[in-house]
Amino acid sequence: MGHASDPGEPRVSGRSHRRRVKVGVIDGGIDFAHPDLAGAIDVASSCSFIYSDTPTADPLEIANGDCANKNAVQDLQGHGTHVATTIAARLGIRYSFFLIFTSQEVSLQKITNF
Repeated sequence: MGHASDPGEPRVSGRSHRRRVKVGVIDGGIDFAHPDLAGAIDVASSCSFIYSDTPTADPLEIANGDCANKNAVQDLQGHGTHVATTIAARLGIRYSFFLIFTSQEVSLQKITNF
C-alpha cells in the first residue's frame, strides 16, 4: 500500500479483490471511447431510457428503451462518464479513493440528459 508521502504508489485502502464486480450506474450516459474505461464497460447491458416525448431530449440520445441503440447511450454532458471513471477507471487516475477493486465493470442506464 502506498502512502500520501510516496508519489510512486497509488493511495488505495483495503485489500484488492480480483473477482469481477458489476456496478450499475443510472445517469446521463457514458463515453464508450473514454481511454480510462477501456475494458470496463458492459456495452451489452447499457441502455438509454430517453424517450421521444422527453422535453429536453437531444435526437441523438432518444432510444425509447430500445437497448440495441447503443449510440443513444453516448454521454453528451460528461457527468455519467465522470461517475463511471470514478468507479471503474483503468488508467490515468492514480489516486482515486474508489479504485479499490481494479476489476469493476460498469453498466450504464441513461435516464437523464442534464
